[in-house]
Amino acid sequence: MSSFHGYHHITNTVTGGRSDVAFHVGLLPLRNVKRTVLLDGDRPFYHLYYGNQYGDPGTLVTSFAFGPDRPLGRQGSGQVSSIALKVPAGSLGFWADRQIFQAAVAIIFGEIGDLVPEDFKKDRAAMSGSFSSEALKAAVPLMRDQYRAHTQFVEDQLSDGRRFWGGEQPGLADIHAFMNPWFVASALPHKAKETIAEFPNVQAWYERVTAIGHGTKSDMTPKEALAVAKAATSEAREAADPRDANGRKPGDKVTVSADDYGRDPIAGTIVFSNAREIAIRRSAPEVGEVVVHFPRAGFVVQPA
Repeated sequence: MSSFHGYHHITNTVTGGRSDVAFHVGLLPLRNVKRTVLLDGDRPFYHLYYGNQYGDPGTLVTSFAFGPDRPLGRQGSGQVSSIALKVPAGSLGFWADRQIFQAAVAIIFGEIGDLVPEDFKKDRAAMSGSFSSEALKAAVPLMRDQYRAHTQFVEDQLSDGRRFWGGEQPGLADIHAFMNPWFVASALPHKAKETIAEFPNVQAWYERVTAIGHGTKSDMTPKEALAVAKAATSEAREAADPRDANGRKPGDKVTVSADDYGRDPIAGTIVFSNAREIAIRRSAPEVGEVVVHFPRAGFVVQPA
C-alpha cells in the first residue's frame, strides 16, 4: 500500500446533510468550517467541510451530501474506502459522560424515579440543581432517541468485525463505551436487552467486555483509605502556564467546580495548569496536604 504525507482534505459521499453534520459536529466534534453548493449535474448539493477550529489543511474532512435518492457509489481501483481519525486522550470519556450518560439517567429514573428514597432525591437535587421524577418521565422519549443514536455510533465502530473498540484487544475506550449500557442493565435489567436489540455488534461486544471481569480486589475501609492518602506525598511539581488566558500562576487561590452537575466548588492553590488539566493543593484534617487533579474540559476555574 502506498503512503503519503500531508493532504488538504478527504471527501466522503453521504446521503443526508443533517445526519452528517450531527455526526461530525455533534459527536466528534469537529467544526463545520465551510459550506458550499456544488453545481455539478442536474441538481445542486452541499459540499460540507469539517476540521479544527482554524480550518487548517490536513485536518479537513468533507462530505458531498447527495441525498437519499442517488445511487450508491462503488469503490474504484486504488480508491480509499475508509479513514480513521485520532482523538485526544479523554475525549471518549467526555462523550460517554455527557451525551450518553445524560440520556441513560433520564431513561433509568424516568422509570424508577418514584421508587427511590427521598434522601436520594434530595442528594441528587443538591448535586444537580433539581430532581423531578415527572420531568425525567417527560424527557424519556427524547432521551431514548439520543441513547439509540449514540449506541448506533458504537455499532458502526464495531461494524468491520473488530472485537473491541480499538481492534482485537480491549482498551480504555471500551470501558468508556461500556459504562452506560452497564448502567442501564444494572438499573433496568428487564429493559436492558430492548435498548440494544437492534445492534448485534454491540450485543456481542457487551458480552466480551463483561467477560473480562473486574480483576482481583481487596477490601479497604474508608479509614484505611484516608490513612493511605495522608501518608502519601504528591509528585506534582509547580509549573507556570505561559498561555493561560487569565494569567493564572502557581500559588493563586482558586476554586474548581464541574459545569454540569455536582457543582460544589473545591478550593485550593494552583500547583500547575495547562490546556488539559489543572492541579490544586489543598489540605484537610483527615488527609493532610493533597494535590487534586481536574480535567480542564467540563470544569470551571474561578478566583477564590
